[in-house]
Amino acid sequence: MNSKILIVYSTKSGSTIGVARTILNTLAEQGVAAEAMTAGKVGSLKGYSAVILGSPIIMGKVRGDLADFMRRYQDQLRQMPLAMFLTCLRLTVDTDGSDPGFPVYIDTALQEKTKLLQEMSFMEKSHTLMHYCNPIMKQLAGTTPRAFAVFKGALDYRRLDSLSWIFMKFLSLFQTSVREGDYINHAVVSAWVKKFYLDLTR
Repeated sequence: MNSKILIVYSTKSGSTIGVARTILNTLAEQGVAAEAMTAGKVGSLKGYSAVILGSPIIMGKVRGDLADFMRRYQDQLRQMPLAMFLTCLRLTVDTDGSDPGFPVYIDTALQEKTKLLQEMSFMEKSHTLMHYCNPIMKQLAGTTPRAFAVFKGALDYRRLDSLSWIFMKFLSLFQTSVREGDYINHAVVSAWVKKFYLDLTR
């Protein structure tokens, strides 16, 4: 295969780059050429055969530079095999059968007790898979990811700006899942890549 896979990621405090590097290393182990770069540094998709997108979830959304990338390259992304991963500290699972329309891997470290959507609090509803996915799929209209994953991320208060520090401290008062630490399981990330990478190289 002459072309390579491009891993496009955004990071706020450095944890998402760790996931991107694990994906990059796993692809290399499988003999697949790949390159990783931040969303703001991508100047063209020429020469790449597939794209893997990645971002932390901040206040229910992907980071702005990745959102800008998806808008800028929307037409090209429709023509390419695509996968995506998110990192977050909390994910509530509803039992109403909400389905984004593509396969999703959810890190077992994230899964909380399942509930009917109508029984969830406002805070729980704001951390569901569909709440995270709906804005993404609007930006990627006409594109269906061949693989999608949500991994438990990391929280390091020392790397946050003042506003983010205050916001996360506030959330920690109400959510036991919001605790400082690195929760990324790189073995889980690698196993996910091994399950889908062939779909991106065909």
